[in-house]
Amino acid sequence: MTVSQPAFNASNSIIVRLNIDNKIGMLASVTKTISEMGGVVGAIDLVQPEAGVLVRDISIFTHDPDHSDQIVTAIKNLPGVEFINFSDR
Repeated sequence: MTVSQPAFNASNSIIVRLNIDNKIGMLASVTKTISEMGGVVGAIDLVQPEAGVLVRDISIFTHDPDHSDQIVTAIKNLPGVEFINFSDR
């Protein structure tokens, strides 16, 4: 039996900008959290490498604005990740 999930809508996609500690597994931790929250990871761009951290933009497909807010909150609670901002498309 297949479980029905809400459809993703490109108009509800967001891009988050994060400072992520430059340590093994940190990017995986971020993408795992997004997936566990029901988001779909799109593009991941390296914006700028800095001492000890990598500034990254991550595109995320979400179901609706509330879902986007839930994912942003989960990311903000990750150790080793500084949330800079997000934009919607």
